[in-house]
Amino acid sequence: MRYGMSMLDNLHYIQNNGEKTFLANQNKKYACPECNKPRTVHYDYCIYCKQEKR
Repeated sequence: MRYGMSMLDNLHYIQNNGEKTFLANQNKKYACPECNKPRTVHYDYCIYCKQEKR
């Protein structure tokens, strides 16, 4: 599983819960706890404030 996520699992979640719910959960999941901006899965720190991944 690349990047710790499954595209099929995501698609099933969207089918069962809707796109809006999925996107809201993803935004919350990948937001930096320090600056609340979106984080990337490619780095172990926030590219905006340099907060280490927790």
